[in-house]
Amino acid sequence: MKPHEIKGHMMLKNVRPGDVAKKLGVSDAAVSQVISGTCVSARISAEIARAIGKPVSEIWPNRAA
Repeated sequence: MKPHEIKGHMMLKNVRPGDVAKKLGVSDAAVSQVISGTCVSARISAEIARAIGKPVSEIWPNRAA
């Protein structure tokens, strides 16, 4: 998925990047970097996927497992 698609799915589920950041105890910037693809974090990716109800592999299909 492209970053705008991830953000769109998050909006549909009423989940903001700040919500994910707060739950995980990380910065909003860290979550935004994962969404944009400039940073990789399995923990943040997993929480984003959980929040929007999609598997990580569907959101980031080119990421090595």
